[in-house]
Amino acid sequence: MKQAVEFLYGIPKFTKKHSLAHTQHFMELLGNPGNRCKVIHVAGSNGKGSVCCFLYHMLLSEGKTAGLFTSPHLIDVRERFQLNGDLCGEDQFLSAYARVKKTAEELERKGLGYPTFFEFIFAMGMVIFEEAGVEYIVLETGLGGRLDATNSVAHPVLCIITSISLEHTEILGDTIAQIAGEKAGIIKTGVPVVFDANESEAAAVIADRARELHSPCTALEKKMYRMLEFKNNFIDFSLSTAYDKETRWTIPGAADYQVENAALAILAMRILQQQYPSAFSGDSFEQQLHSGMKAAFWPGRMQEIRMQVQCGEENIEIRLVEAGKNWFASMPEYVLLYDGTPELSVTIGEIGQIHAQTRVFPLTDLPDRPEKTLRFRIRALAENGRKVVLHLEDDGFGELFESSGKVWEFPVTFEPEEKRSLYDRKYRKNS
Repeated sequence: MKQAVEFLYGIPKFTKKHSLAHTQHFMELLGNPGNRCKVIHVAGSNGKGSVCCFLYHMLLSEGKTAGLFTSPHLIDVRERFQLNGDLCGEDQFLSAYARVKKTAEELERKGLGYPTFFEFIFAMGMVIFEEAGVEYIVLETGLGGRLDATNSVAHPVLCIITSISLEHTEILGDTIAQIAGEKAGIIKTGVPVVFDANESEAAAVIADRARELHSPCTALEKKMYRMLEFKNNFIDFSLSTAYDKETRWTIPGAADYQVENAALAILAMRILQQQYPSAFSGDSFEQQLHSGMKAAFWPGRMQEIRMQVQCGEENIEIRLVEAGKNWFASMPEYVLLYDGTPELSVTIGEIGQIHAQTRVFPLTDLPDRPEKTLRFRIRALAENGRKVVLHLEDDGFGELFESSGKVWEFPVTFEPEEKRSLYDRKYRKNS
């Protein structure tokens, strides 16, 4: 397993970006794995991984067999290939790796160039899902859409485009319309499209492309969903569409932006239900959908970690919530939540041998919750019990700490098992 992963990480050293035609030929040599599955293809600038996650869990809650292909991974490369509620097994991973590597070498012998890392990984995912015999594949694009390796899938059953914003402008274009055009490149003739219509310029591009290809399109607008309550690390919101009339839904986490992603996933599920009415019906259908949404877990997205701040005999519980894309990405964003009323400012000190950027942000109240929140950025998480120093600027804590106008330094220990407990419970059951 280790040798295979090391080889994968080394691929960018000896190959280059290829055309979509190259990926299509590569997949043909593999026998077009996944072609017999119902593929749901998801593109967009923001939230596409979360939408994939919600859809995947709704499918599982309905008793469907499903594979989920996303990127990047956080800890284990097998996170990219989730299978029926778990990571793919090591044997499944290595079997797909061997098959794809053999075909990649054949491609190179033909003088067509070795596949890129993403082409290789995508091909592995489709092989894993085909060999597992899943009925559905939820497929997240890598970059863009029109020229992305995942767009080699010729016949998806549903296309979804999440919110669009300026990103990767050197590749996708420097306007919203250009980027939307690249994302809309995943739309296939006659295949239903569900898209986020909150950016009018992007929505117009997507709708025009859908009309050109005679693809039925359904738009999600901001007026269709409304956040109702945040309680016990769950968000309740209402959804009103052609299929839902002020329906109340619950999703896990502390991120209000996930309401938009969840609403888009539910709307997509309704369109899928229209396509396959006999497959998504029964007395418990609605209940199972709600259960799937509530159970959806997306590691590293506003994920809560508990820790203790020590101050002499005082013990203040603080919760650190990861709000970025990747545990180990450069400068991910975190939110610090703490109980109590005093105002507090925080800068981040040394983390092991890594120095974090020290910036102080103003505190704001989160809606409908008593805690305060502080947003800050940090380079990496401490591992293996190494200590982190939080500099707490005394602003209203004078009574508690019997001091005034000082900067307090508290050693904070991140417990690895605590940090990864949610991840472990979800994905490490059989590994």
